[in-house]
Amino acid sequence: LNTAYGRYDLQQIAKDAECSAIFSNPANIGKIGWSGDEGEGDGVHVYDCNGRSAPVSYADIVASGRRFADQHRSDDEALILCYTSGTTGLPKGIVLTHRAVDNYSCAMGLCFDWRGGKERMLVLPPLAFTGVVICCIAHMIRLGMCAYIERGVNAERALDLLIDEKITYFSGVPAVLEPVSRLPRFAEADLSHLATCYTGGAPIPRPLLESFLVKGVVLRQQYACSETSGGICCPLEDEARIRPESAGHPLACMELEIRDDGGKPLPHGEVGEICVRGPNLMREYWRNPEATAAAMDGDWYQTG
Repeated sequence: LNTAYGRYDLQQIAKDAECSAIFSNPANIGKIGWSGDEGEGDGVHVYDCNGRSAPVSYADIVASGRRFADQHRSDDEALILCYTSGTTGLPKGIVLTHRAVDNYSCAMGLCFDWRGGKERMLVLPPLAFTGVVICCIAHMIRLGMCAYIERGVNAERALDLLIDEKITYFSGVPAVLEPVSRLPRFAEADLSHLATCYTGGAPIPRPLLESFLVKGVVLRQQYACSETSGGICCPLEDEARIRPESAGHPLACMELEIRDDGGKPLPHGEVGEICVRGPNLMREYWRNPEATAAAMDGDWYQTG
């Protein structure tokens, strides 16, 4: 849940998802209409949405050393429920499976040649969209990355971390990357260790691309949507150097077609609707069969 959302959006999402528990803190839990005991301090608490128990400190749960039962899940079971931004209406829940997220993470690992246990990631908020939850956190867990997760977006601190901690993985929308690149000391900063740097969600301004490129960092432009676990296309490094404004070829295991209004594939160079299929795709929109049917053509997702 994105705490930057208004009360109405947060309450609608929490209601739609039928949350049984929410991890939050006393300062934010009220935004979803919580009227019970908010817990003590500013730490993270686990809130029982069914009202059967008082909030429990997450730190206390971890400190208890309690062992939880092993869970064995199939690849096609739901792993995460991400919500769209709601720019075209109320947010829709997107059901992503273990298989979808794992395939996406594998494909990105091949694209960037990640090294298990050796990458250092800088994560800037919000930690609510697919762009961070899947495109950062999933890779961190799967590959054992060391992550520096920030509470806010502070360009000065972000640049300090990039330099001092020798960050190897940094991504974000252009609006997050631009303030860092505009800092006066950015030109002299040593970013030689920054091997993975990519963006998406909006067209990249040419000056932003060039500000990183002159430092030897190839800022790659990814094309994606939440329905594909956050990944459709991403260029290889050599491709990004030649055509930095391009989103490159489809990721491994993903197929892409450009179709006309009648759903027929168009020849190379023609303009039409982007349709994709592959193991990264969502299973469905959460309890919304009408929206699922409208978005899917067999096993192809129609991006609109």
